[in-house]
Order: sequence, then C-alpha cells, then structure tokens
Amino acid sequence: MGLRMSDFLTILENEVQLSALLFMAAVYAARLVWMFKFRTVKERTFAEGSGRAGAAYSLASIVRPQAMESTRRKPFFYAQFVIFHLGVAAAIAATFIIPYAPSFFESRPAVLLFQTTMALALGAGILRLIRRLTSRVLRRVSTPDDFVSLSLLIFYFASGILAVPNAHAREEWPLVIFFSLTAVFLVYVPRSATISIILSAAISSEKPSGIGVSFLRIAPRPAIGGGQGSNRGGSELKRSPQKPTAIADSAADLPLETKSQMKAAEEAGAVRSGRLKIYDPAANNVERFIKLLTERLSRPLVASFVSCVHCGLCAESCHYSLARPDDPEMTPVYKADQIRRIFKRHVDWTGRIAPRWVGAGSPRDDAELNRLKNIVFGTCSGCRRCTFNCPLGVDTAALIRFARGLLTELGIVPEGVFNVSRDEWETGNQMGVREADFLETLEWIRDDLRAELGRPNLEIPVDKTGCDFMYAINPREIKFDPRPIAQAAKIFTLAGESWTLPRWGWDQTNFGLFSGDDKLGGYLAKNLYDAAARLKARRVVISECGHGYRSTRWEGFSWADCDQALPIESVVVTLKRYIENGRIKVDPSRNPEPVTFHDSCNIARSGGILEEPRVVLRRVCSDFREMHPNRTENYCCTGGGGLLSMAEYGPLRLEAAAVKAEQLKATGAKLVCTMCHNCVDGLTDVIKHYKLDMRVVQVLELVDRALVI
Repeated sequence: MGLRMSDFLTILENEVQLSALLFMAAVYAARLVWMFKFRTVKERTFAEGSGRAGAAYSLASIVRPQAMESTRRKPFFYAQFVIFHLGVAAAIAATFIIPYAPSFFESRPAVLLFQTTMALALGAGILRLIRRLTSRVLRRVSTPDDFVSLSLLIFYFASGILAVPNAHAREEWPLVIFFSLTAVFLVYVPRSATISIILSAAISSEKPSGIGVSFLRIAPRPAIGGGQGSNRGGSELKRSPQKPTAIADSAADLPLETKSQMKAAEEAGAVRSGRLKIYDPAANNVERFIKLLTERLSRPLVASFVSCVHCGLCAESCHYSLARPDDPEMTPVYKADQIRRIFKRHVDWTGRIAPRWVGAGSPRDDAELNRLKNIVFGTCSGCRRCTFNCPLGVDTAALIRFARGLLTELGIVPEGVFNVSRDEWETGNQMGVREADFLETLEWIRDDLRAELGRPNLEIPVDKTGCDFMYAINPREIKFDPRPIAQAAKIFTLAGESWTLPRWGWDQTNFGLFSGDDKLGGYLAKNLYDAAARLKARRVVISECGHGYRSTRWEGFSWADCDQALPIESVVVTLKRYIENGRIKVDPSRNPEPVTFHDSCNIARSGGILEEPRVVLRRVCSDFREMHPNRTENYCCTGGGGLLSMAEYGPLRLEAAAVKAEQLKATGAKLVCTMCHNCVDGLTDVIKHYKLDMRVVQVLELVDRALVI
C-alpha cells in the first residue's frame, strides 16, 4: 500500500528536515575546522585604534549601506539584497513554525506577513536572475552554480508563499513541494563548505607537492615568447586556442621578456644565490605553480577565495572596469577568478568533482601562466577600491598580489618588475644608487641649503646616533628629484629637529609589495629596521611615498618576521605636528593657486592617513578644495601596483585613467597635491595624456613655499 500522503508529509516535516539541518550544521562546522587549518599571520605592528572596534565596523558594514560607495550608488540593489535575505529567513522560519507551532499560521496577519516577505523576495530573486542573464559582464563571470543557486531560491520562495497557510487538510502538495525544496536547499547551499572539507581534509593531510598533481594535463613546456615572427626577445610559442578578447588585444597576449633575466643570470649575485628567480622554460612550471599555491595559502586568502558570490558590485568601483564598462575581463571579479579557479581545482573539493560547475580549472602550459601574469600585473593596480566596496569583504588585491608572488617565484614577471627587484637585491634600493652617489648628492643639497638659509654650519646628518628620528626616503629623491630632500632638510632645520639619514637602509620603498615577493619585502624592510636600531633612533619618519609607507609601517614587519620596536610615521604627520606646535610658521597666502588633494591608495585605503594632509594643506594654502570622491573612496592615480615600471601595459593604464582625468578636471584646481612619488609620476602621465591644465606637487613643496623665515 505504501505511505499515505500525510505520513509522507510528516516525515518530510520532521525526519527529513532535521536530517538536512544537521547536515548543513555539520558542513559549516567542518568548514570552520578546514578554514582554521590554514595558517594565519601574526600581527607584528603597533595598532592604531581599537582592533575590536575595527572588526565590529567591518562586520557591521553589511547592514550599513552608507558605509560603501557601491551600495550608496545602488540603493535599489541593496534593497533587493535585504529583501532577498529576509525572504530566506522567513522561508526557513516557516519550516520550523509549520510542524512545531502550527497555530501561528492560524492568524491571517501572520500568513500575510510571511507571504508578502517571500513574495518580495521572489521578485528580488527574479530581478537578480534577469540581471545575471542580461548583463554581459555578469554572464561572463557567473558559473552554472551561480544560476542554479539563484533559481533554486526563486522556486523555494514561490513554494513558501503557497505553503504558509498550512492548509494540509485541504491539499498537501504545496507543503510537500515546500519541504522537499527546503531539504534540497539545506543540503545544496552549503555544499562548498563541507563535503569539500570532508574530502579535502584527507587530501590536505598529504604533502603539498601531491595535491592536485594528478589533475594536471601535463604538456611540453615551450619557452614563453612573442609567437611566430616575434622580435620581442622570446622563443616561438604554441598557444592554446582562445577566443579574441579586449584584454588579448591590449595586454593578455604580451610575451614574457627574458633579455634582462638572461643578462642577470650571468652577472647578478642575487640570481646565483637563488634569491632572485629567473624563468626556466625546461621546468614543469605549472606543477611548481600549483605546489607553491597550496604551500602559501593563508586563512585570510582562503576566506577571500571562497566568499565571492559574483554579485558584480566590484565592477562599479574599479577604474579599469569603469573605463571599459562592457568588458567583463576588466572587472575585479574576473581578474580574481583567474587565480580563484586554480584554487578551486586543486584545493576546494567542488572544483575537483565538478570543475565546470563552479568555474574551476588549471593552467595547461607556460603560455597560460604568462597570460595570468599579464592579467594580474597588467590590468590591476592593487588599489583595493573593490575591496572597500565588496559587501562580503573579499580582498581582491590580496589575491592579485598572491598570484603575482607565485609567478615571481617562477620568473614569469614583467621585465620592469624583474629589473627593479634585481637592483633592490643587489644594492639595497630600487634604483641601484651607490653609496658614493648617495653621499655626494646629500653634500651638494647641503651646500645649496647653506647658501639659501645663510647657515654655514647647516648639516644633513648621516649615521648620527641617538636622534629623535631616522628619516627614510625614496631613491627617486636621490637619483631624479632631490627637491623633497632639500625641502625636508630645510624644514627639519628650522624646526630645530634632531634627525639623521642612515648610510645603509635609507630606502623605504619596497617592490616586494608589488611583486608579491615576501622574501624581498622582508629583506628591504629589515635593512631599514636594523638601521634605526643601529642608530638608536627613537622613531622612524617616512618621506612622501604611498607604498613605502604601507610597506614600512604595516606590512614589512610580517615579511621580515620581526616585531615593531619603534614608532613609524609619515613626514606629513611630522609636518602637522610642527605647524600645530608652532615649531615652524607658515603663511597660506604664499600658495594662492587652487589646490586639490589626491589620496594615495596605500596611504588612505591601506595606510589609514586621511585627515592629516588636509589639516596641513588648509594651513598652508589659501584655496584648498576637495576632489570627489575622496579619502578611502578616491580613484587610483593609475600608476600604483608597480605599473609605472611596466611600460608594456602603459596604453591600457592610460585608457583606464580617463576616470581619474575626469575627477581631476572637475575640481578646477591648478595644483593637485599628493604625498606619494608614485602618484606624482602617475598623475603627471594622466595630466599630460588628457591635456589638463594643472600640475602635480607634494605636501613638502607647499609647506616649503609657505614657510615664514
């Protein structure tokens, strides 16, 4: 005879639902266990503010749409998000109320409340599905799993609307469908969280070199070159067939330049010692890449790998994507997915079982690794604007840097990045400045200042011990533009400061941040930290440099594996203190031109310095005006991420700079001030390319001009 429908419904409402719920709970518990198996990074720097408050702010941002530009600009999208998830909560609540508190739905208002909530969620789900189907960008970045998950929830809401009256005495089929879909929903949605853990827990116990190797389609490794007929310095390369794309036209198919690497292999001690890696076309680079990936994963990286839901909001925040709004490959999610797909294929269980379903895949040969190089180095400045606008906090820039680091270890890097890294390993600074040149430059700067100020005993101290601070600079100030050193030395002298430059360890810039090479980053940072300790300085002051400040103040201690011993601050913070304490006097009328301020990405979004430069500029300029957006929402100068050293990506970089050009033009300012040398060059390129009537200055220059002596 079989079970009667009511018996079947009773089993669905109880045993099946509880089993599915327990399964989901087990999956999420296993997910947490799996996540905590990955290493975390010890915080080694002096914190600013409250860590708990910062964590609370971050977690609360999901319910604070005003906190993110992406949700402020798209309030209807955020409303859909809220309604959609309220519908999920209402549907899940109904699965408990119907079997365990059936009298609740005897109230007509209660039924209408739940039906209305789920009907609105149904509408939001349909709109989301239409958006995903009709948007070329979203179609390209979405996986079958994205479509199925959304469709499943749409049907779930529809069945919930019919089920909540709980009229099983009249007809049971709405309840049967609803509870069946609930079970499917509870089992399917967390699939990436658990079975992955159950399967990958065993696999993770293997040696890293064994992970995923069996999934590789091993092919001969041709040298990476420019293709047939290329004169770019590489060998002929057989490529996997690929559909032509916008990126392919401008960046992704650029060959790997190896001339500098070949020369360095003969001359550079860093190569011979194994610190600086060069490309080996005979090696199994795909296998090495995957091995490095599995070895270097950390808990924060894994969280960003697994959290993306392909909502597409990041596209609204990226200057590359805004400059090419119809090109899916310019979106941050697409760029991150190029490394995420490899993570899914070799670390996450779903990618091993159903790779196409979740968008997982492996690089097949060195040509595909080279294409990945062109994407992560050539189409992203690492500005982190997308991270600040992601509702789930996915740190796309961290994933991009992670991929860069893996490729750097294989020597698959742009020539400019290789050359700078070579100089840093060989000379301790990014421009290969020798000690004699360093000291000679300081001597003639000193002589000029003595003449200007009429102080024949003025000194630019070098290796002086026991000073209030050690000053660290950008090599550009020695090699190309010594004015910032002169301006700083002049201000320090007038303020009666006790300061010094070190003979070695004076370079605060750090290409390890851009290349993803933590070993290089640690080497350079430790040079500076050791110099400060050797000279017994009471603190370190960093000249105007965005990535230098971030690397030295924040990241360097982790790379160098040492705890921070001294306070570190930007010279702009020092200038603010001088002005506020009356140690220098300034006259804003000496800077009459309209001035706007460009927030450098590594200073603002990744450094936390927002108000200090504005305080200074309002004191030394008579017409200061903000550009919009500003502070953490400012757009990149387009030269970040080391892109200024990669000439091959220049045309795409300047095309994406249209967003910045419009932002600059709208201010009506004649001077754009920044506290970053990289931004000086990046903004100068933008101004020249788009023929803007303005020039770039730094905070030190404006303070120097405003000095009352």
